[in-house]
Amino acid sequence: MASLPRILTVDPSGAAARLTRAALSLLDRQVIQVDVPGDLEALDELENGRFRIVIAALVLSDTFDGIALAKRIQQMQPEASIVLIGDEDDSSFEPQTREEANFLYLRRPLDGAKFVRVLSAALDGKDVVAAAYSQPSPKERTREEIAVIPPVDIRTAGRIIDTLLNDVGAMAVVLSSRAGDVLLEQGAVGYIDRDELTTALLPTVGATIGMGRIVGGHSTALMVYDGASYSIYVISVGLHHFLSLIFNAATGARALGAVTRYGRRAAEDLIALIGANALIVEAPPSEGKRKKRTTTTVAAVQLELDVERPLEPSIIKAEEWGDAPVEPVRPELPLLEPIQDLDITIFQQDMNSLDEGALADLFDPDKLAAIANETRRERGPLTYDEARELGLIP
Repeated sequence: MASLPRILTVDPSGAAARLTRAALSLLDRQVIQVDVPGDLEALDELENGRFRIVIAALVLSDTFDGIALAKRIQQMQPEASIVLIGDEDDSSFEPQTREEANFLYLRRPLDGAKFVRVLSAALDGKDVVAAAYSQPSPKERTREEIAVIPPVDIRTAGRIIDTLLNDVGAMAVVLSSRAGDVLLEQGAVGYIDRDELTTALLPTVGATIGMGRIVGGHSTALMVYDGASYSIYVISVGLHHFLSLIFNAATGARALGAVTRYGRRAAEDLIALIGANALIVEAPPSEGKRKKRTTTTVAAVQLELDVERPLEPSIIKAEEWGDAPVEPVRPELPLLEPIQDLDITIFQQDMNSLDEGALADLFDPDKLAAIANETRRERGPLTYDEARELGLIP
């Protein structure tokens, strides 16, 4: 079994030891840490064991400082990483000495993220100088962080928040989104920086999505922050928005019942206003999967037929649609050819040969009745239907 890495801290004030233990707690690494107050104790420990990293204060005593200790460590244990921590106004450090001693110098106030990177690199046997000045790789955004935040109808939401403000008696109510945007504020918001409030709440509110998987469904949250000046209640509105209700400290402690009753009702009204997207984590469409939006016109449509030459596209004008009048289709009449050299004397001869008395009998009812009786002597008189067919009666 491999032995645990050993760390030596050298600091009369003990600050280096406390800082190192805090960083190790964040890294969740198991080590053997030895803490000594001065240079003489440090040299004794170096004589008795090997250390992966030595973290020392720049000022150790009146006769011995961290730079001299770093040079001695390089002679005794050249593989050990060395980190010196100096004060902000310390001017005893010289850059050329750092190059000769080959150690890392950090100045207070320390950058916590940088110190954790340095300590992690030293425990892994890597270069602490490179770890201190290298940029950490960007964190990959989670599905929740890149999820689409649905829009809110601000006018309607304002009426809901106005009612909530009056029901609970709060100083102010702020509606914010998971992206850190302040969407709406009602009441006396000037007492608290609304943007700072929203930013401070983002890590806590962002956990609402993750908690849904733990509690078995869409989670809702009601958080209380109570202080000497103000009490702030935070209510989740779906998965992407939240309400901040601000009270003064005197009345805020007694407002829990009203906030629970009216605040949750307002949150439900806002969720109904936003719609189903308030409870859905929807990833934005990627650039490669977005459908290309095209516009099709009638002129661009052409039927592909199995013929030698395709049909030409036809353009339908807009005025042919809608309420434009449509002319009726009239059938074409046949054209009659004129009669060449017509002799009309043939009609005159026939008309001249007619007996005028016979023509008069055609319009005499008695004569017509006699003719009818004569022709039907053998078949009997005309029936009513036969008379109508002959046109004798209407």
